[in-house]
Amino acid sequence: QQQKIVLSRVNSEFNERVGWTNSFVSAILGKSLDNINDDDEKLLFEKIYDTINEFDNIIDIIKFDNDGNNTDVVKFQLTTLDKGTRNNTIVVPKNGEIKEIENKIKKHLTSDVKKNQKILLKLLNEQLENE
Repeated sequence: QQQKIVLSRVNSEFNERVGWTNSFVSAILGKSLDNINDDDEKLLFEKIYDTINEFDNIIDIIKFDNDGNNTDVVKFQLTTLDKGTRNNTIVVPKNGEIKEIENKIKKHLTSDVKKNQKILLKLLNEQLENE
């Protein structure tokens, strides 16, 4: 939703630079230029950077030829000290071929969400190393 608002502001046709900039800043920060302070300026640059990265990720996901009704495309980044940063995009079926295995794994997970995340990330990292 946030990306749609920012994109509409980027594409808006203001005849004046200040009006366009105010509209863009408002979409990013939720404040007008008149109401931002020095801390907001730093936050603005961080949010612009994050928004650009989100757009890049969305573009990468859209490039995949997937059937939106039966699959999800997930892009993620995994960084470890020994392997560095690895970018991955995976097409995940919503049902069918992996559902049975997914259900078996879920039965072995604990009620501790953080512990489950550690286990699943460890397994994911091992699988990515085997590619």
